Amino acid sequence: MAPLIVVLVVAATFLVHWQGTTRRAMGDTYWYARAAQLAVGVPEPVASTRAADLSCREITRAHALGSQPVPCTGGYPALASPRYRAIFDSRPGYPLLAAPAVAVLGPWKGLALTTAALFVLLGLVTYFAGRISGLSPPASAIGACALAVLPVGYWNSRLLADGPGLLAIIVALTGGLVVLRGRAAAGVPLMITGLATACTIKPASAMAAAMALMIAGVALGVRPQRWLPRGRRRPGWVLAAVALGCLAAWWSIAHLLGLPSLTETAQDLATRHFSRPDVADPLRLLGRRAVALWVHGAPVRLGLPWPLALVLPACGYLIWRLRARGWLWTAISLAPIAVVTAHPMASEYLRLIAPCWVAVALAAGALVDQLAGLARPDRDARRMAR
Repeated sequence: MAPLIVVLVVAATFLVHWQGTTRRAMGDTYWYARAAQLAVGVPEPVASTRAADLSCREITRAHALGSQPVPCTGGYPALASPRYRAIFDSRPGYPLLAAPAVAVLGPWKGLALTTAALFVLLGLVTYFAGRISGLSPPASAIGACALAVLPVGYWNSRLLADGPGLLAIIVALTGGLVVLRGRAAAGVPLMITGLATACTIKPASAMAAAMALMIAGVALGVRPQRWLPRGRRRPGWVLAAVALGCLAAWWSIAHLLGLPSLTETAQDLATRHFSRPDVADPLRLLGRRAVALWVHGAPVRLGLPWPLALVLPACGYLIWRLRARGWLWTAISLAPIAVVTAHPMASEYLRLIAPCWVAVALAAGALVDQLAGLARPDRDARRMAR
C-alpha cells in the first residue's frame, strides 16, 4: 500500500511542479533534446531546429506567465562552440534514456514523459532505500514524498539531467546499504551500476558521490565497532574499495577518450562558454571563484546558510539515528557541495546544491518513526553490536 501511495503523491507533485509558471526547458535542455533525436536517427539539422523550437516555445510560455522577462524572438540562441557541445556529448545518459520515447512522441513529449517516469521512479527507489535503512513503511513513504516536494523536486521536474542523475546516485546508495547488511554480492553490483550510470548522466555529480561514499566507507572501516553490528567489520572497506574503483575506472575512461576534464570546465566558466580566449591558469581562477562563492559572496548572494542550515542538522540526526546507514545518506547529501565548489556560479547554485535536500527528506521520515515509535534502527543496531 505504501509504495502505491508514494507513486500517487509523487506523480501529483510532479504535475504541480510541471504546471508552474517557470520554464520546464532550461538552457541545457536544447542539447539533451538534440542528442536524443540524433540517437534515434534524426538528421542533425532537423534535430537542432526542433530542439531550438522546443526551447524557444518554453521561453515564450514563461514570459506569457510572467516568470521570464523577455520572450524568445529571432530564434533560440544556441551556443555554437564545439568545445561547449563536447561537454554534453560526454554525458549521453539522459538523452539515451529519453530516446525511445522521443522516437515515438517527438522531442517535447518524449523528454517530458521520460522525466515524469524517472521522477516517480526516484520516489520509489528512495522509498525502498528508506526501508533498507530500517525505517517503517509510513516513514519511508514520507521521506520519498518529501524528496518530491522539497526544492530538489522542482529541479528534478525540469527537462534536465538532474533528476536522472540523482536517481542513479540513489541506486548506488541503495547498493551501499545492502552491503552494510552483509550482502556484498548483491550490493556491490548495484553500487557499480548506479555510479556507472550516473557517470554517463552527470559525471561531476557521480564522481562527487563516489568520493563521498569512499570517505564514508573509510570512516566506517576505521571505527567499525562504533557504527556497525558485531560481526560486520568489513562492509566499510568494501564500500570504500568499490567507490575508489569506480573513481579510478571513470578517470581512466575519460582520459582514454579525451573527455572534458575539470580544466575544461574551468575554461568554460572563465571564457563565458568559450566566447573569449582561454585563460592561462583556469584552475587557479576556479579556486578564486570558489573562495568568493563560499566566503565572500555567500551570505549576500546565495542566502547561505540556506539550505545548509537544515541539511547539516539533518545529516547529524541521520548519523545518530541510523548509525552506519546514516553515514551513507550523509555522504550523498553533502556531495553536492563539491559539485558547487567545482562549478562556482551563483546563478547555478540552487540547482547544483539541490540534492543536499535528500538528507532533510529522509530525516523527516526518521523523525516520524522516532515520534511514533514505529521503528528503532538506532536501538536495534546497538543491540546487535553487543
